[in-house]
Amino acid sequence: MLPAFQVAEVPGSFYAARVDTVGRVAVALQIAVTVILLAGLVIIQVWTFFGRALDIGGGPLKFFSVLLVFLGLLFQYLAWTVGFGAFLLTRFGTQSGWYPRRGLPLSTAPPPEALPAPEPAPRPPEAPSEGDSSAG
Repeated sequence: MLPAFQVAEVPGSFYAARVDTVGRVAVALQIAVTVILLAGLVIIQVWTFFGRALDIGGGPLKFFSVLLVFLGLLFQYLAWTVGFGAFLLTRFGTQSGWYPRRGLPLSTAPPPEALPAPEPAPRPPEAPSEGDSSAG
């Protein structure tokens, strides 16, 4: 069983190194997230695409076609599995208080005391009216 892992390690290491290189270059060049997403999809789908293209030739190319399609299926399965795992971790979370049923953690601090109501502001004195004759 060990040789099978060693055989699978070679294309896996090559693939991981290429993806890592593309990611580092994209970050260094400040490429948009959409372009990085599309590049990742192309990298995942290219194996299946070339396998299907070799299948058109038939004959002795059929073996390589099946091999590339299987490798593409393996990479797609790996991408789906990692993506679904990331979805589960971000949806259900790993921190306390994330789950909707549990709610936020309860506070141990006492509630603040109610502040007294402010006193009403004094009313300004009324201005004397023009018809007031007491002033003179």
